[in-house]
Amino acid sequence: MPIFNLTAHPIRIIDNYVYSPTIRKNVVPDGKNTHTKLLIPSYKTANGKYKTTKLEDFEGCPVRKKEVIGCDGLPKVDDPENTIFIVSTAYAKAYQRMHPKADMSNFYIIGEAVYSTDGQHVLGSTCIIQWDY
Repeated sequence: MPIFNLTAHPIRIIDNYVYSPTIRKNVVPDGKNTHTKLLIPSYKTANGKYKTTKLEDFEGCPVRKKEVIGCDGLPKVDDPENTIFIVSTAYAKAYQRMHPKADMSNFYIIGEAVYSTDGQHVLGSTCIIQWDY
């Protein structure tokens, strides 16, 4: 099944992580090398299009309203029903807003992050997640 990564960065699926309850993150254990199960290069970036409106400040804090006014199209593929599109959550929400009746069962987002042992650096992700929001 073809996979199109429409996020700005390659997606690195890591399979040798553990959950660290101390820092409440998935980490690669200390002293272990990161094991990449799958690397999905970025095909192109798909973005939502937004209009931002200034609202009245709240106790001196600037307030804005952001509304979806469009989104980039998906790549043309021979069999879209049997193609996986990995997108950002923001894009999926924008697409859903612009195409409320669309079948989005082939939309996926990036799973939970996997960090370095100290929790300071993102190394990759645990999986991809089918969009169902």
